[in-house]
Amino acid sequence: MGALHADTILDELNSLWASLGGAVRACSLTLIVFAEESDDAAAIGETLAELMREHPHRAVVVRIQPGSAPYLEHQVRSQCWMPLGRQEQVCCEQIEITASQASLADVVPVLAALRAPDLPLVLWYRSASVFNQPALAPGGFRPDKVIVDSDAAEPADMLPRLAGSGFPVADLAWTRLTRWRAIVAQLFESPRALELLPRVREVRVLYSGGRLPSQALYLAGWILGALGREVSCRFDEAEGEPGGIQGIELPAGEAGLVSVKLSGGAVVTTVDGIRNCAGLPVRSDAELLAEELAIAVPDSVFREALRHAARLAVRP
Repeated sequence: MGALHADTILDELNSLWASLGGAVRACSLTLIVFAEESDDAAAIGETLAELMREHPHRAVVVRIQPGSAPYLEHQVRSQCWMPLGRQEQVCCEQIEITASQASLADVVPVLAALRAPDLPLVLWYRSASVFNQPALAPGGFRPDKVIVDSDAAEPADMLPRLAGSGFPVADLAWTRLTRWRAIVAQLFESPRALELLPRVREVRVLYSGGRLPSQALYLAGWILGALGREVSCRFDEAEGEPGGIQGIELPAGEAGLVSVKLSGGAVVTTVDGIRNCAGLPVRSDAELLAEELAIAVPDSVFREALRHAARLAVRP
């Protein structure tokens, strides 16, 4: 394939909008998605279509194929929907670029030129392999936010790297814990749990799947940050869906035990034998991304949890 030029793509976008007639053009940010060629293109498209209803954006999807020979191709399209009670369609732009690893250096300046003017730029790395591509390092783009998913990576490699990054980072492994954190935080609103909290000397996180996931490290790191003091952390494998959190236990010696455990799709909290149940819905990538895009300021709670999680990931 021939060279890739930003001017050509922008001209194609203008022609696309002319063909859409009276459609409303919506854009609040530029979202560049780096994906492997093997990633499900339809799933990525569905995620972006769902996401843009809440966060309309110019999407640029870069699909990376293996190979040492130069290869570049692109296409432009629109994603449209009819909001309830409206008479016209609302549409967003989507640019798809396929590039070989040998051509990635040629893609970077094009991506910089495709950024929507005066709007935030967000990079979403869908795998550790694309995040580790030197040509696609965040520093070449000066993004407003970098989104990764360390659950699909080796935590000992990824978490320290994120903790040492000078960029505003977000991790979907952390975002998946929002409901867990809400349940635990609500639990400690009870007087009895608050009495036990100062006596907690260990954090036990239960996980499943054979490999310690980033979520487990983040959950332990968040609890350490909330406690504001050092306690020992232990990670134990339990039965359940691979790669998931199965529960936490906070033993307070002879004073009692606080536990939060997954059971049949619900979360069961126990304080001194008193049990309560709460729902734990499965959230889509679009919902996770929407939550992160709604955070416009640095997330100090996440940064503190990441600091602890990175240390736990590489401890002897």
